[in-house]
Amino acid sequence: MRHSALFCVATVALIANSASVHAAATRSAVTGRADANSRILLHQRVTNFPKTGDVQIDVIRGTVPPGGSTGWHVHLYPQTSYVLSGSLILQHRDGSRIANMQAGQANVEPAGVVMRAINSSKSIPAVIVLIQVSAPGTPTVKSGS
Repeated sequence: MRHSALFCVATVALIANSASVHAAATRSAVTGRADANSRILLHQRVTNFPKTGDVQIDVIRGTVPPGGSTGWHVHLYPQTSYVLSGSLILQHRDGSRIANMQAGQANVEPAGVVMRAINSSKSIPAVIVLIQVSAPGTPTVKSGS
């Protein structure tokens, strides 16, 4: 469980860097040496992470067009998101949370919460990378309507 969450954070850090830094960070992760250009973008404890033997890791790159939305949806496992470009407003349907995410920011979206992401820009697409560590065969999202 702890290794899954750490892997998730490490994956976000690798995606955020340029291709050359990505290659160096990958080599560093394999050898165990720290790379001077690597940085942790998000370090957050995830509580109540479902226990499972084998895990499935999904890394998804998506684009929310200007004025668009993901629609209401639910993640079955916690999902880490990283905004590559543009910005997004994250909303929980119950009103418990509204967050503004800018390029370069990471966030953990909790499991079981109906939420959506909105791109309020009129001209700039929001590009996001999502990382989910879950039980094998688990879909990354289900409708929250």
